[in-house]
Amino acid sequence: RGALYKEISSEIKKQNGYLEQFVGEARLARRATGGVPQKFVPRAEMYAKGARGMYNEGVVKARPPDTIVIWNLAPVEHCDTCLEMEAGNPWALQGDHELTRVPGDGSTICVTNCRCYLEYRAPEPEIKD
Repeated sequence: RGALYKEISSEIKKQNGYLEQFVGEARLARRATGGVPQKFVPRAEMYAKGARGMYNEGVVKARPPDTIVIWNLAPVEHCDTCLEMEAGNPWALQGDHELTRVPGDGSTICVTNCRCYLEYRAPEPEIKD
């Protein structure tokens, strides 16, 4: 679990850098205009939603490597990427049909607005004759 902790810590540091840059830009805009312009609101919401993708990545990495993953669509409008992920079910954590993204990680067309969710299953036991 030490490697997983290092990977998550590294991602948090990277995201904090983006957030610090955003805060600096918002402060400059506030000084220039007397308030924070409306254009900063969607970006602030994106940062808040971005934590969901990091959470999903952490859960996936903590699962046993033989876990089967099902990409589920939430009851909302979906982007083409999410529809493709759902159509590709089931996914593996390793091997030929490996899950390469998670909901909310920013890699889908809907970026961090993704409302899909993952379901995890143990592999079916092999039946021997």
